[in-house]
Amino acid sequence: MTAPLGMIDKALSLTAWAVCTGLFLTVGWTALQPDDPLGAVSLWSQQHGLIAWGQAAVLGGAVAAVGTLLIGKRLPDAGIFAAAVGLAAVNLRGSHAGSLLIGYPHAEGGSRAGLSGILALETLGWFAVIVGAALVSGTIYRWCFQRQDPGSSDNSRDSTSRDAWHAMTLSELRGSIASAGSSSSAAPPGWVQGIKQLAVTLAVAMVVLRLLSVGSTPRAVSHGQVYFAVATAFYVGLIAGAYRFPTPSALWGCLAVPLLACIGYLVVWIGSGGASGHAQPSHIPASMFLRALPLTYVSVGTAAVMAAFWFTLRWPRKGPSTSPASRRRH
Repeated sequence: MTAPLGMIDKALSLTAWAVCTGLFLTVGWTALQPDDPLGAVSLWSQQHGLIAWGQAAVLGGAVAAVGTLLIGKRLPDAGIFAAAVGLAAVNLRGSHAGSLLIGYPHAEGGSRAGLSGILALETLGWFAVIVGAALVSGTIYRWCFQRQDPGSSDNSRDSTSRDAWHAMTLSELRGSIASAGSSSSAAPPGWVQGIKQLAVTLAVAMVVLRLLSVGSTPRAVSHGQVYFAVATAFYVGLIAGAYRFPTPSALWGCLAVPLLACIGYLVVWIGSGGASGHAQPSHIPASMFLRALPLTYVSVGTAAVMAAFWFTLRWPRKGPSTSPASRRRH
């Protein structure tokens, strides 16, 4: 479990989020602002979308480094949260998903099936920015916070504990892959627990998002409604998944974010039947999944997952069972 943050830690965390949000609202907006002043922040609708994506990836890495340096010692993966909050902030400066539906070039042979495929690809692109921020955060964490005196047992134990709670790094991914081939029958490998957490998180988030979208189709699309629905869905989903199947990493919960978005766009694709159609007015989304932009899913969803992950670390959760002999050794 993690201890509650003190006054200095809270001040550092607020400073980190403010600096990172400010960078995205200024430098980030210059790169990501839509060509249409009234348009939404979306890569496919920009003339130079690939260049904008590269600039967002570089800025996400820089923001992750700042967040990790300021508060990463106390909050695991602070850099990931910083990048997600920054992306969510810059997304607010643009319009909502309704403008994207109107602006889709249906007259040129497009269809809702084609639109959902484009949005799914964009979701993966934005999530790649989060993955890049995670790698930068992990690297900075190891450089700055893991050079401790090896002769001190307390420092060694503290370093091991912090390292166990650090998520989404190359070393952890390699360890998860390696454990798949060398797992014993006595204890399930970590990736099995992670997949279970992912499945529960995904299922609960889908249900919560559907409940919050009931009766909202004829209403006007707004950032506030969509942000609340997406954040609540992933927050509740991660708590449900991590409480029953705890893991030492936020990796599995973060993976649920692009999966849910892509599944939603797949549902839209199947529902469209591949028939060419036209975008509906902004106040009547074609599907509840089209109410949120790909950037909204990735930024708000990832931030909610990280917040829920930090919260669940304070709970005395039931972990994987261990044998009495292993308890005596510890």
